[in-house]
Amino acid sequence: MEYRSPENIFREKSVMESLYEYKNEIAIVTIILSFLVLLTFFVVGIILLFIIINFINSIILYREEKRSRYVLFAQIGASLFAIIYVLLFDPFIGVFVSGIISGGVLVFDDVLFKTPELYVPQQVYVFKDPYREREEKINKVLQREVVKAEEEELPVNIFPSKVIFDRRNFMINDVYIFPIKVEEWPARIDFGFLNDVFSPVYPVGMSMKVHYIPDDAISTILDMEKRSAETRLQLISQKKFTEIERLNARISALNASIEYIVNRSGHFYNIDMAFYTMSKNRMEAYSYSTKVQSYLKKSMFRVSVPVFNEQKKYFDFLMPYSSRIDPKRFMQSHAVAMHLPLLSEVIYMEGGVFLGMNERSQTPIIFNRWSGKFSSSHMIISGTTGYGKSYFVKILTLREYMLLISQGLNVRVFIIDPFGEYREFAEAVGGEVISIRNNPINILSIWNYSSLRTDEEIQEAIRNKVSVVKGFLGMLFSFDKSAEAVLDEFLMNVYKDTPSPTFSDLYERVRSDQRYSMFEKYFYQLSQGSLSLFNTMNEVNMNSDVIVFDLTGLEGTILSYYMFIVLNFIYQNITLDMSPKLVIVDESWRVMEFEYSANFLSMMFRHVRHWNASMTVITQSMDDFLNNKEGLSIANNSVLHVLFKHMNISKAMNDFYGFNEFERGYLINTPSPTSVGYARALVRFANINQQKIPVRIYATPTENEIATTRPEEVERKKRVRGGV
Repeated sequence: MEYRSPENIFREKSVMESLYEYKNEIAIVTIILSFLVLLTFFVVGIILLFIIINFINSIILYREEKRSRYVLFAQIGASLFAIIYVLLFDPFIGVFVSGIISGGVLVFDDVLFKTPELYVPQQVYVFKDPYREREEKINKVLQREVVKAEEEELPVNIFPSKVIFDRRNFMINDVYIFPIKVEEWPARIDFGFLNDVFSPVYPVGMSMKVHYIPDDAISTILDMEKRSAETRLQLISQKKFTEIERLNARISALNASIEYIVNRSGHFYNIDMAFYTMSKNRMEAYSYSTKVQSYLKKSMFRVSVPVFNEQKKYFDFLMPYSSRIDPKRFMQSHAVAMHLPLLSEVIYMEGGVFLGMNERSQTPIIFNRWSGKFSSSHMIISGTTGYGKSYFVKILTLREYMLLISQGLNVRVFIIDPFGEYREFAEAVGGEVISIRNNPINILSIWNYSSLRTDEEIQEAIRNKVSVVKGFLGMLFSFDKSAEAVLDEFLMNVYKDTPSPTFSDLYERVRSDQRYSMFEKYFYQLSQGSLSLFNTMNEVNMNSDVIVFDLTGLEGTILSYYMFIVLNFIYQNITLDMSPKLVIVDESWRVMEFEYSANFLSMMFRHVRHWNASMTVITQSMDDFLNNKEGLSIANNSVLHVLFKHMNISKAMNDFYGFNEFERGYLINTPSPTSVGYARALVRFANINQQKIPVRIYATPTENEIATTRPEEVERKKRVRGGV
């Protein structure tokens, strides 16, 4: 074993224990150094953040045109210098030098590029102050306008007291105005596309000038454009297929425009349009301006923000403040809306009928469901009783009927009338009213049997009739699958013997054949019991083009059953020819009560267009259709939805139509027609951008005489007829 002296042992312990003895001091020094390092990083981070903020602020000031681009470049350079110096050398010296550069540039910009009140464009330097001179000239002109207005006894307050120009905006009476000029229009504009621009959120104005271009001038321009395009087409390489296609389309469009002028189909107009965003806060007006520009660009408009460097520009953009208004150059907004689908939904269809007045634009809506532009021509009308549904249907049907008759068309009209409201209409147009209570229709009869020529046609008619009768009996009674199969066999055997049986015939057959005894109790009810109303041999002969099926006197489920029978009868008749037909089903919610009849109505909406027929259904609430798949199919196959007053808007309605707050309030708060003198409805055109338009329903005195259901007016007409 190695021997160690006491000195060696003592010396070794003193080295190992020396650090331990100063552990507290070492810990304190370590904490201080760590704090200093973190503080250094924090200070450097703050400095870098300050530099970045200064850099971003420079860009914002340049975009807002408060500083020139020279300031922007200098600030960018100073910021980059500071970042590099802070990271590589001394951060404080970097910030100090950057601050000197930034401050010096700002002072330099204030001295050279900024007037006492206004910002001067880049092309104008310190030699003179053109803005100040222009302001004085314009304000002198305004004073002369005020004097002239006083002499002509015009209101003086239409003129601003003072105008101040900036680079991209001007200020009138402490209101900042940012103009936006439309340079190019898109090829296609949707109805009412500016509704989102003119909202309470953005204070936006618009001015428009419409210039008529003489026919000879536009013809010359179009001819020159055409020759230029044809020349370019000859010189272009055949490999540039896209360019060739574009030029050919251009030449075709020019030919169409030339033909438009030559045929005297119309004229060409030049339209100047400008928008204005306004606010007493400059930043707010500028923010609105950028949002409007963005929206217009998304709508495929090409816009520009003008630089005010001419007095003429000012008057071009401030048309409302000139007393020398030429009526040939300016239109009121309603007149503009008649020609341009910008501010309102202007709907005019050639060969259409007057639907009502657009409440937003005060323009008439001319609608033609027979135009062929739509996938269907059906209509759905809903609303609370007493707010104009049936009244609207009568006057609209009268207009459509008279229009089609005037065009030499043999139009036919079928109306299912549960409460006898359409008798006056039928009499006015020389139609026929069939009282179902007194002349019930035999559901079992194959009504068009005499027109069938071949065995295939007869077999097809029998199969269809058996299917309908089974569906009708299923509405009255419940059958299981096995009973349905037996019933099918039974009915096929019946129609082999006769095309027009009665329920008494069916009752006698099941009594004499034990195979069908399970149906005896059902056919007893239909032949001799509580449902014997359906036991008839009556054959309805329709000798008029307008038939009203009056179901007055039928109530409850009996009314619903007979509405289906009449509907089936109409369907078989409209499939006989291709003449135009209108089918109107009032109180259609009753048809929707039973699955089979709802399916049948939905089928008609999908298929009757093949026989040139249009359906119109009327109900008290859209929920009658939106809460089941058959009703949704009917709603989706309707080109026109006319919504009168609803007591409440359900979730299903709100989801289907996508109502906004105004539209919901409009439907709920619509006043009674008797209180305001006209009916009001929200009309949705399903194939025209799904737009919903508030409409006022008006009628001529003659139309009102035919359509009214007000008790006092009905009573007056009865007295007149009786000579009282």
